[in-house]
Amino acid sequence: MPEYNGRNDAVVQVAIVHAAENTVAQTPASSGPAIETVASAIPRNDPGLDRPYEVEASQYLGQTAALLISLPTEAKSGHTDQQFANRATDLLARTRLLMDSPAANEPAMRDLLEDLELVLAQVVRLRSNASRTDLDIINRALEQRDVIPRLRTAVADISAN
Repeated sequence: MPEYNGRNDAVVQVAIVHAAENTVAQTPASSGPAIETVASAIPRNDPGLDRPYEVEASQYLGQTAALLISLPTEAKSGHTDQQFANRATDLLARTRLLMDSPAANEPAMRDLLEDLELVLAQVVRLRSNASRTDLDIINRALEQRDVIPRLRTAVADISAN
């Protein structure tokens, strides 16, 4: 696998595969033999192609769970630090990439990703001097949508595969 900045970057790899699939899928058939050759080189319905998405989804879900579980600690301190906000921003971007990938083909995963997108967008908007009301709204969304238990179940399901 290609290395970026000296490390494997699963997010970049998933984005590249996804972009390549979309480019081939959206290219008109009249584009000539070169495009047809590229299109035929990408196997369809190959379970091996889903593996990078599963790995990325598993890593993403674990990191998202860790961030959301640490939210009450951040709330008790009365502010969110820049590192916490940066992690939330990164996870929000990854959520959106996964929503547009084969990882979201399963309805339960898509629903979870949509709920995580909503919660992470709220977390990203927290200011360093977030009010108790802002944090209560996020916690209420987590509870009402049963996000943390669903997140743990999804991580366990992916790990079992």
